[in-house]
Amino acid sequence: MMQHLNELEIKMKFSYRITKYHKYSNEDKKILCTSPEEWTSFSDVGKGIVSLNEYTKIESEYICLILKKFVNCIRSNL
Repeated sequence: MMQHLNELEIKMKFSYRITKYHKYSNEDKKILCTSPEEWTSFSDVGKGIVSLNEYTKIESEYICLILKKFVNCIRSNL
């Protein structure tokens, strides 16, 4: 199994990062952050920060984007 993972790492040409964070916390632009008013995880659901419906909507959009990118990668390598 480990050898198989190493082979995948070697073949990987690109990587993607999908995040809702859109600001940097420092001048060297290495640490992404968000304001305290924004939700960052499921633990924020029901605390007046994000509703379950909004959380599910956004997370579903992330999953759909990942699946679309994955399918496009597979198709381009066939």
